[in-house]
Amino acid sequence: GSALSLTGLWEVPHVQLQRLADLALLTPALPANSSRLTVTEARFADSRALVFRPAGARAGGPGLVWIHGGGWVFGSPDASAGFVTRLAMRINITAVAIEYRRAPEHPFPAAFDDCLAAVRSILANASSVLGVNPHRIMLGGDSAGGQLAASVTQALAKAEDQLTPRLQLLVYPITQLANFRTQSHRESYRSPLLEGSQVARSASMYLTGSIRHWRSVIGNGHASKSVRAAYAERLGESMPPESSHADATLAAKLEKLLIDPRHRSAAAAPPAYIVACQHDPLRSDAHLYSQRLEKSGVRVYYKYYPCYHGCLTEDKDAKRIVDDMA
Repeated sequence: GSALSLTGLWEVPHVQLQRLADLALLTPALPANSSRLTVTEARFADSRALVFRPAGARAGGPGLVWIHGGGWVFGSPDASAGFVTRLAMRINITAVAIEYRRAPEHPFPAAFDDCLAAVRSILANASSVLGVNPHRIMLGGDSAGGQLAASVTQALAKAEDQLTPRLQLLVYPITQLANFRTQSHRESYRSPLLEGSQVARSASMYLTGSIRHWRSVIGNGHASKSVRAAYAERLGESMPPESSHADATLAAKLEKLLIDPRHRSAAAAPPAYIVACQHDPLRSDAHLYSQRLEKSGVRVYYKYYPCYHGCLTEDKDAKRIVDDMA
């Protein structure tokens, strides 16, 4: 047949139309309630959430909060239900998948603010509402959701909140928005489920509220000299020279955002379990972030798989990843 590919979806000019196609083609039905699992809706802060409760989850046990991927533009708790259900059932824990405002209608910091508020609410109400131990909650996400999970984890740690996640669980995360010419971006630019141009389009919409800057982003033309220096200092490698799409105005606008002094050190972060995939433009992000955490004294479990970005939607790959996590 002529089913629309992920790459094709991204080329449709209207985000709303893309989301409709995403909903129709890529979002599975929620698992039906049964004697083994119940799925209910809830709200934490201003965010809708899905709560997955396996029958075997014990009161006062650990919990999981999951932030969906989709390039800050697509995705939903419903779309991540398959993986979240699989993980919750495998280790018998209550899991919560949260929703957040998406770009380009709501650029940064909307998604981050929503996730931070929702996670704080979940931690505060973990015992009374969810029946889980607030001191034993993992915070995770895939792709852009992994970036949000890592950012929220660091924000909570640096704010010295009384309740913080016990573990950050990051599956093929994007962990920096300065360098879109990393080794993996160059090697996997045409990766089947996530092309480098798609990452740049998403980042442009997330950072600026518009797709029109994506060519500058993909060539690192949005990164000022100060951003390049900070990148080299924090990650231990230099960025390639910018392409012909350098945009000094955009670089000046984004400089403060891309050099957030709050993220200078990751020493306060909890242990991390990081999944990287071989055929993925974001593979270098996962690797560089794991190295940065380790250099800051954070314990890291780094798992590498010979598969593609988005493999959580593939039954065989998802089962292997979940079994390793368990």
